[in-house]
Amino acid sequence: MSEGQTPGGQQSLWGIFFRGLAMGAADVVPGVSGGTIAFISGIYERLLGALASCNPKALMIWRRSGKAAFWQHVDGTFLVVLISGVVTSIALLARLIATWLESSPHLVWSFFCGLIALSVPMLARQVGHWRKHNSVQFAVGLVAALAIAFWRPEALQVSLPIVFFSGMFASCAMILPGISGSFILLLVGMYAPVLNAVKAVDVMFLLTFVAGAISGLMVFSKVLHWLYDRYKEAALAILSGFLLGSLLLVWPWQVVPVVEGASMKAAMVNAQRVLPETYLAMSGREPQVLASTALLILGAVLVYQLERRWRI
Repeated sequence: MSEGQTPGGQQSLWGIFFRGLAMGAADVVPGVSGGTIAFISGIYERLLGALASCNPKALMIWRRSGKAAFWQHVDGTFLVVLISGVVTSIALLARLIATWLESSPHLVWSFFCGLIALSVPMLARQVGHWRKHNSVQFAVGLVAALAIAFWRPEALQVSLPIVFFSGMFASCAMILPGISGSFILLLVGMYAPVLNAVKAVDVMFLLTFVAGAISGLMVFSKVLHWLYDRYKEAALAILSGFLLGSLLLVWPWQVVPVVEGASMKAAMVNAQRVLPETYLAMSGREPQVLASTALLILGAVLVYQLERRWRI
């Protein structure tokens, strides 16, 4: 029996909690999605199913059959334990990882680059027998991720409808392996307004954003779950390509422009990806190729162990 699973085939509560910790840590890093970690650790399909089941039908089940049936329908224990892990991780690790990003960003990105790099072939392997149309689907996912990585739009005018739709798109990215929700906010120029709203406790702004995020999460999770049920090979091929393209976002040696008043995370949208030998001259930091390579390998080994021990 694999570590982290119960005799019934479900992951143990501690296994789910630790996956949540890993997802929360990933969400703190620019360009890394918690959905990527969910995929790596083998809970992605279950997460989609649980989110997709949070719908009006669940409320009807509550009314007709009671709380126990409702809780089982939405996989409530799984969601609560996973979200607890995510929240705990963000609360405990956010400041530490943010400090590492400021002092040695190439080391942090190297580790996550290793995580994602080995995840691509493992995910692609689940497609089974690759056919021509699977290769086309893979290419679609790859091009979509690269387009997002290179997209440099003008900042949107802040209004409540824009805030709502920004929340929708950001939450979609949270469960899509490869691209983080915060990076989507950076791309559309909404990262700073959201951060300012949190600091100022702008209730109307925050309620609108949360409403959009919940709506996006519910709708997009149902779409992904539907695709998984009916077109699993196509979904896996597209997501494999998308995950490969997202590697560009975590290329270890990135020269981030210095913008007064902007955080490392906010400035990352305009980061220039360079070779290690150019990194020192442009950033003033040592590229630490050996340390970066070691962390990349560590990330890959961790994925291998997760896939070997925790895969459903």
